[in-house]
Amino acid sequence: GSRERIDRVLSHIHAHYDEDVRLEELAEISALSPSGLHRMFRKHTQTTISDYLIRLRIGDACARLSGTSHPIQHIANEVGYGSLANFNRQFLRLRGMTPRQYRTRFAR
Repeated sequence: GSRERIDRVLSHIHAHYDEDVRLEELAEISALSPSGLHRMFRKHTQTTISDYLIRLRIGDACARLSGTSHPIQHIANEVGYGSLANFNRQFLRLRGMTPRQYRTRFAR
């Protein structure tokens, strides 16, 4: 049923969010067309696949920023961003501050 399908898709996303997660691959895992997958995903999560991925990546980045002293560029790569500029932009949009400001505020 659709519960097993969404579970398979979410498991795959959680296991591979730090890589390039491809829609074709998720569609194959769910045994749906890309548009069918989009509809099912939105129904179960109230969000899009790309927004879900971004939230997962930025959430992981926050833990790494506050818990490690790894350079921001490395953290961006570790959570799946090839581009630091893209990482910074999406981080700012989600958290309302830059990764550097976040680290300064929440570093342990």
